[in-house]
Amino acid sequence: MATQEQAACPHTEQRPVENQWIDPSGNEAVEVERIAFSTMDDIDLRRMKYRLCGKVGYYSEAARAFYEDGIRSPGISGLE
Repeated sequence: MATQEQAACPHTEQRPVENQWIDPSGNEAVEVERIAFSTMDDIDLRRMKYRLCGKVGYYSEAARAFYEDGIRSPGISGLE
C-alpha cells in the first residue's frame, strides 16, 4: 500500500528545455520552457520504481502477485 507521500507524488519532475531557432529576419531566438519528465525507472522484469517517492509499481496484476505474494503465472514469460 502506498504512503500518503507516495500517493501525492506526481511521478514527474519539471526540467527546463531550451529551444533555439532562427526567425524569418535571421535573428537567433531562444525560448525556455519547463517540461515534465517521468521519474520512473525499470528495476526488474515487469516492475518499476519512482525516483522521487520510492514507490514500486507493476505493469500488471500478475506481476504484482508474483513479486508481492510469490504467485506464479504459467504462460507469462518471467512470471512462471
